[in-house]
Amino acid sequence: MDNSPSSPQSQQWIIPRRTPPTAARMGETVRVAVRARPLVPRELEDGSQACLRFAPGQPQVSLGDKSFTFDYVFAPLCRQSAVYDQCVSPLLDSVFRGINATVLAYGQTGSGKTYTMGTFSAEMGDCTEEQLGIIPRVITDLFDGIAQRPQYESRVSVSFLEIYNELIRDLLNPHSGEPLGIREEPGRGIYIQGLTEQEVVSAQQISRCLADGADSRVVGQTAMNERSSRSHAIFTVHLSMQHRDVPEDALSAKFHLVDLAGSERAKKTQAEGERFREGININMGLSCLGNVISALCRHSSHVPYRDSKLTRLLQDSLGGNSRTLMIACVSPADTNFEETLNTLRYADRARQIKNKPVVNRDPQQAEILRLRETVRLLKSRLNQDEVAEIEQQVSAETLLGGPEAAAGAGTALPATLSSVKCSVCASGSVVSAAEYQKVCDRCRQLSSENKDLTEQAGKAVDQATQLYMSMTVLEHVQDVMLSRLEKWKAQLAALSGSCDQLALKYVQRMVQTVLTAAAVSATAGVDAASCSTNASAPTAAVAMECDEEMERLKSQMSDTMNAIARLSHNPRQDEARYEAQIKELEERINKLEAERTELLRQANDARQAEVRKAKLRELEAKLADARRELTDYNRMKREKEKRDLEMGRLKEDMQKLKQT
Repeated sequence: MDNSPSSPQSQQWIIPRRTPPTAARMGETVRVAVRARPLVPRELEDGSQACLRFAPGQPQVSLGDKSFTFDYVFAPLCRQSAVYDQCVSPLLDSVFRGINATVLAYGQTGSGKTYTMGTFSAEMGDCTEEQLGIIPRVITDLFDGIAQRPQYESRVSVSFLEIYNELIRDLLNPHSGEPLGIREEPGRGIYIQGLTEQEVVSAQQISRCLADGADSRVVGQTAMNERSSRSHAIFTVHLSMQHRDVPEDALSAKFHLVDLAGSERAKKTQAEGERFREGININMGLSCLGNVISALCRHSSHVPYRDSKLTRLLQDSLGGNSRTLMIACVSPADTNFEETLNTLRYADRARQIKNKPVVNRDPQQAEILRLRETVRLLKSRLNQDEVAEIEQQVSAETLLGGPEAAAGAGTALPATLSSVKCSVCASGSVVSAAEYQKVCDRCRQLSSENKDLTEQAGKAVDQATQLYMSMTVLEHVQDVMLSRLEKWKAQLAALSGSCDQLALKYVQRMVQTVLTAAAVSATAGVDAASCSTNASAPTAAVAMECDEEMERLKSQMSDTMNAIARLSHNPRQDEARYEAQIKELEERINKLEAERTELLRQANDARQAEVRKAKLRELEAKLADARRELTDYNRMKREKEKRDLEMGRLKEDMQKLKQT
């Protein structure tokens, strides 16, 4: 069991950031809270100092030169009720709405995980109200919430298990014998075959189950914790609700409350024998949990849930159908600096996990509810349409009946058409059915004209869209031809000194291709311009600008053809110029060859250096192994000497006994 934060400290606890209720309901990322316990008497006696720093009013904690921001941060003197109200209460609300939830406590051994979760209070039994942890508070609020929902028939059951040395034990039936196995079925999901699920009807009954299971949990004494939890414990509350009047409205949810065993180092815990083997299995399970978190953060295609029983059971809680809260419990002592830093990094990665919580409802019942809601909406819409039709009839009646009839229209609505065919105004004049029919025909005529105008407007919009697309294509063609023209101008400039007939013919052929494309684009531009003229004056102006641009391109390409013709009559460059260029290229080649040789030599030297470094690392590793073996041999030698001395004393005692 982890140490409880009972020692008073001068540092005040910081109020964590309150998450808005809507955010707590809608968020799908794993939320992370960090809780630091006070320094315990053992740490104070050793002269340890607090190394954690908290940002006032912000969910931020600093350790050394590292700063971390989480969803909640609780300083050493925070109250148990504050942790529950800020973090866990919104999750319980989700459970009542049919959404799974998980709270898991993580941290090094002796950091306050068991105290935070509440199995400590279950073991002690006579704890105060403030010492109650998360699980006892969840139990109380669970039945309070059930009492506030009398329209639902609720059923509650609990299970309690521990994972000890990678074996699953039923804490509600600790003498069951064989370890339990994990199974998975498509409709049921992941479950534990043979695990006891105790149905309960009151908070006191759940508290007894929690206390009995906590008493059966494996604990042990280490140098860091007098009652250290030696297993991972999972307390699960199963809630099923069914509406008393609407049987199809049925929900179910699970609330996992996980107290992980603390990560530990044998050097600090001084564990030996069975405790040492327990620590190895604990660290292996937490390492597999870290691998799952890392894979989820990287969005890896394979998540190693099956590497351990712990990660297999938490598969829905990490990346699955659940809303999850991780409470990272840390020690503020500077002697635990490295362990605290690792815990904060572990928790920071967990914040990146995305879960996919859904309401747990039977698919058939959900479909029935959906259809019922659809029928209700359709009925409501039908009633609204009937009311609108009656109001239209009343409006026509008041229009024919005069001002006084309009004044009295709001007091009564006719229910049928016959009631508005003959309306009597204040003067006693009667409106005939023929006149009323004439007004109705006029309304239908106006509606038809309105429909025709709407269709014409839609066609005009489609035509404008097509014209805009045509202009966009023309602009793109123009940009392409301009870029090609600039490119060929540059090539002509480079060939101006040594242009032969073959190159000249090639360039002429390419320019002729551009002229043909320009002619086709100009024709398309004329067609677009004619269409746009029929549509609107601004579109025709744009088309005329495109034609002018095409004519300018033709003029530029004609000038290019003339320049090429003039270049064809220029004499070739003299041989001296070619020889100078060849000589310059040879010098550059020689220089590059020398640089290449030097680079190859340097690369060989670098490879040799890497080989030497690799050999050096290998020798250092062997040296470290040899030193460890030497240390083990020295320890074994000392133990043998102790045993020899003990054997000598035993022999002397035996000799004395024989003499007597």
